[in-house]
Amino acid sequence: MWARFSLDSYSGKYEARMGFVLPGDANHPRATSQRGVSVTDLKWRALGRAWLGDKGGLVTLDHDALCERLNAEALYLAVGLSRNWQGEYWPLVVGVHVVPDYEVNDR
Repeated sequence: MWARFSLDSYSGKYEARMGFVLPGDANHPRATSQRGVSVTDLKWRALGRAWLGDKGGLVTLDHDALCERLNAEALYLAVGLSRNWQGEYWPLVVGVHVVPDYEVNDR
């Protein structure tokens, strides 16, 4: 599992994305790709904005760095599918659950 947060300071476009590999044959090519999938969890998106700050940029964390930064013993994802768009149903991370839970320090 990895996470990426990006904010383009010029356009204001913000993205929270994750990639992951599941055991067995349940993997989706988008989730395992370098781009990963979009994260819609509001608390997770707020955390990414707090980590990026006002200047924007890019924060990318692999699984170990993510667990260390969150002081997490475990990470669980709630994964779903988007509505039909461009003839496809796209995978989404709709929830990121961290044990123990994390706090978001807003600016």
